[in-house]
Amino acid sequence: SHSGTTLLASEIKKRRCYTVDIDPIYCEISIRRLELFRQKGKLGWQNGNPFEQELPIIYDDKQPILERTHKQRNSKQPIQAKLL
Repeated sequence: SHSGTTLLASEIKKRRCYTVDIDPIYCEISIRRLELFRQKGKLGWQNGNPFEQELPIIYDDKQPILERTHKQRNSKQPIQAKLL
């Protein structure tokens, strides 16, 4: 279930979900993500850290590959970027 992604999606949509993972570490990650979502109501990533407000500019041989299209955004706007 990709570290609980399907489990979280079914929780948001109020659907039943049965998932299986071979690795106990990923089972634990899924459980923790679900518990965190139920407590805080936010998805977040990696131990509950929120997503970045801005995308960084990525350089390849001093040429920008990825450029920000929004300097500032509020939390309801999606992050958008364009490839150069």
